[in-house]
Amino acid sequence: MDRSTEAQASIGRAISALLLNHPFHAHVLMGMKRQLTSDVETAAVSMREGRICLLVNPTFWLDRLTSDRHRQGVLQHEVLHVVLGHLVRHHAFSDKQRFNVAADLAVNCLVGLEELPAGALHVATPGLLDEPDQLTFQTVDWYFERLLQPAAESAAESAASMSGAGCEVWADVDPALAASAAGELVSRSARALGSSGLARLPHALRGAVEAADPSVEAPVDWRRVLHVFSGRSRRTRLATTLKRASKRYGRVPGVRVRSLSHVAVAIDTSGSIDEDQLARFMREVDRIWRTGTTVTVIHADELVRHTEPYRGVVPELQGGCGTDFDPAIEWVNARRHLVDGLVYFTDADGPRTVPCRCRLLWLVSQGSERHGRPRCALSGERVVRMDPLSG
Repeated sequence: MDRSTEAQASIGRAISALLLNHPFHAHVLMGMKRQLTSDVETAAVSMREGRICLLVNPTFWLDRLTSDRHRQGVLQHEVLHVVLGHLVRHHAFSDKQRFNVAADLAVNCLVGLEELPAGALHVATPGLLDEPDQLTFQTVDWYFERLLQPAAESAAESAASMSGAGCEVWADVDPALAASAAGELVSRSARALGSSGLARLPHALRGAVEAADPSVEAPVDWRRVLHVFSGRSRRTRLATTLKRASKRYGRVPGVRVRSLSHVAVAIDTSGSIDEDQLARFMREVDRIWRTGTTVTVIHADELVRHTEPYRGVVPELQGGCGTDFDPAIEWVNARRHLVDGLVYFTDADGPRTVPCRCRLLWLVSQGSERHGRPRCALSGERVVRMDPLSG
């Protein structure tokens, strides 16, 4: 068996192995064109004939990657460059080498350390970042801004395991063509995986998939969702009406069933909500209140600062500290027999551990930089973004 055939067979086995532990990555790889070439020193992704293409140096794959786990890690690394849009965004950065190092740091946060070959860049690499304790996933922009310049130059030159290939092969990529091809590839892979498979992806990766594939989280009219949500009630009462004759007696007044809807509205008062967004939101709350729905406003940052019934006047909000969603949810849970649902208006940036014992709708502000389904939302809870086009 010649080297090329051996390398192709080995890559195929690695993709098959990924189907067990990382099926989304495997589906993306199966949609890529694969090419063995000495034009790259290691491995890379680029565009060939209108398709996303995986480029692999066979010598690197067979001789330098001696572990199956490391080979799978390299494949995950290249898939993440596609999903996170690095082929598309490369042209927007003037310092290409610095961008390449930042992109490697972003993707390697989503690959297990034990799956990365020796020499691969990671946030734990000494001397790379001005915030070395930051070990969670961040965007390529975040790493680009915080890379220490001498370390970035050194890393781009010496990290032979994976870094460095992107700069050369991405230079000729058409951003519009790459965005279209990557979006189609991610969309097909997401559909193949299904909703249950997507739910098992790490949050940062799931958010990137949803951002790359608009069909995963379709835009909706948040105002309509809010009105429908607030109109659903478990409790009713009978009321007389002159507009309907009694079915029993054939004369007015008749009776009709009226719902007794009570909605709690928690407002994230941590200071990160834009005033224009808050004004739009409160206008809709006012319309709901005018339909006869009882509305209780909860001022909450890291604590429940104040609660009050809404009476047609926008309240002066209290708060300004950090964000914790649990206190407001616990407040509603204690009154779940009196409240039909909770609407939480927030930028979705904060911890949450307590399940809500009633219906919960998350309205995520336009100012939020996070994409996709936020971590604070549990299964079965509706999340709607306040898209400026829909409100």
